[in-house]
Amino acid sequence: MNLGCLKTIYCVSLLNPFSSFVQITRADVFGKCYHRFKRNISSNVSGPPWRIIFFGTDEFALKSVQPLCAKLRTGTLMSDLAIVSRPGSVVRAFAEDEKLPVIEWPFNHSVIENKFDLGIVVSFGHLIPKEIISAIPLGILNVHGSLLPRWRGAAPILYAVMNADPETGVTIMKIEPHKFDTGSIVRQYRCPVAPNETTPQLTDRLAVQGARLLMECVRDLPRCLEMAAPQSDDGITYAPRVTMKLSYVNWTTMGAKQVYDLHRAISHLYSLTTSWHGIQTRLLDIKLDPTTSASSPKTVSESSKQSALDFLNSPTEPSTTPRYFIDTSISRPGTIFYNKLNLHGSV
Repeated sequence: MNLGCLKTIYCVSLLNPFSSFVQITRADVFGKCYHRFKRNISSNVSGPPWRIIFFGTDEFALKSVQPLCAKLRTGTLMSDLAIVSRPGSVVRAFAEDEKLPVIEWPFNHSVIENKFDLGIVVSFGHLIPKEIISAIPLGILNVHGSLLPRWRGAAPILYAVMNADPETGVTIMKIEPHKFDTGSIVRQYRCPVAPNETTPQLTDRLAVQGARLLMECVRDLPRCLEMAAPQSDDGITYAPRVTMKLSYVNWTTMGAKQVYDLHRAISHLYSLTTSWHGIQTRLLDIKLDPTTSASSPKTVSESSKQSALDFLNSPTEPSTTPRYFIDTSISRPGTIFYNKLNLHGSV
């Protein structure tokens, strides 16, 4: 087809039966519309059963691939399910146990050309190249553990806990090339965050709800894609990868609640550390004093008084180890209780 000789073309969405014809006059747009039309026709994406390629690695992703595999076995909603995952991951092990085809990452887009209708990404950790996104007619959906645009990035659940968000959730969004977590929102699920909930506990809850929401979207294809809405420019926050530096407690700038929330957020990865009379110290079994009044003034102090709270014994210290508390900064009043382990050298 010689696009250069065309002056006018009328385009309609193949996926939306309610779309209307639109007049297009630019030659470059002619080409995009024509090639998209050609790709959709050749790929036969008029309806289920769908051919799906899944990208994922960890336990959060496993919760999403399991119901997809179960649905594949019924032969009604899906006809194919291929897995892209690194060796040694729980998703890769699941794929091998279920005899699902595995595609090694990275791969050239020609490997999947005309073989899949939809892609799904959950906790994959890599940007998907534009050529791969374009090779999948319905695009790629992502299950993200936050209410986008809040907490874009690699650790959205951890940052929600660390910042004591009263509410978070799961977002199903469309992947865009070259950027993480900026695509249009397909669906969202909202849920409260319990005041003592940890990152692993919240992750387990959101993984289950994310899988449920994903299956709703797959059942509602392609209509749910046509209903996708751009993300708001307001309320954008970022959740970058977590390093050990985040675990350091500065008592002059952090309040008791802030320390406790940090502990809830990262204790499954790192123990909190601080300086105790010039010695690097690890804080263990942290609890917030529920009797502390947030309005009462406090001074920065350290003490080795026994705490009346019920603590777990640290596996790294004898049970006779004294419990400690600290009254935090005047600007952020509160009391935090903890065990401590002095460290020789830096952490």
